[in-house]
Amino acid sequence: MIAGFKAQAGLKNKPKNYNAALGRVLTPVELQVDKEYAKSSAKFRGQNVAANAATLDFIADELLSQGEVGDTGLSLSQSFKSAARLIDPEGDIGLRAVVDADSLDIQETVAGVIQQNLRETLGAQFTQREGFLLIQRAYNSRLSPQVNARRLKAAAGLARTYLEAQQKKQDYYRTNGTLAGYNSDFEGMLTQAEARLREIYASTENGGAGANTGSSISPEAAAAMAEYGFAPQ
Repeated sequence: MIAGFKAQAGLKNKPKNYNAALGRVLTPVELQVDKEYAKSSAKFRGQNVAANAATLDFIADELLSQGEVGDTGLSLSQSFKSAARLIDPEGDIGLRAVVDADSLDIQETVAGVIQQNLRETLGAQFTQREGFLLIQRAYNSRLSPQVNARRLKAAAGLARTYLEAQQKKQDYYRTNGTLAGYNSDFEGMLTQAEARLREIYASTENGGAGANTGSSISPEAAAAMAEYGFAPQ
């Protein structure tokens, strides 16, 4: 008890920016970082990211159970749906809503999930156009179900990586009352996850167009169109 009273008395004599967990005074820069993090952390909804990742996994598993053509892809045996996916890929003119409604519904669900995850993970760092391009690359109705499934699995995995890193960061902050001394490896995980989120959909290994090609149609999409006699847009 005496030791406890002494400890409390000692803390009362410490400056306001003294952190008991670290046993030292925090610098003005560290205090500012903590202030900014407290604001952003309060807005982060990890449960949304987890739920969205689960949704992407579920849709990916459904796609993997299909053949080369199903809710996505091009085929002469499904000429009306294929034509709609070429002419009206986003459903803007209403053609897909008539002949390809189920596929369009899945696509819009994916777009909503990806958009929400981008807000939760990248926040205001991505522009509206960048977000639109990422959504397009995450799910392309002209590509095969298997390609889209790989993209969605990658997106779900990255979301979980980001969530894990964020949770570790939050745990450190709650335990120590500061981010001072926070393991930079975890911060590196966040940075890498953010960068990979931007790149994964454009990666040629996942059926994307490549980061710097400037093409709106991936090589796989162009090959599929050529195989079935469709002219690329």
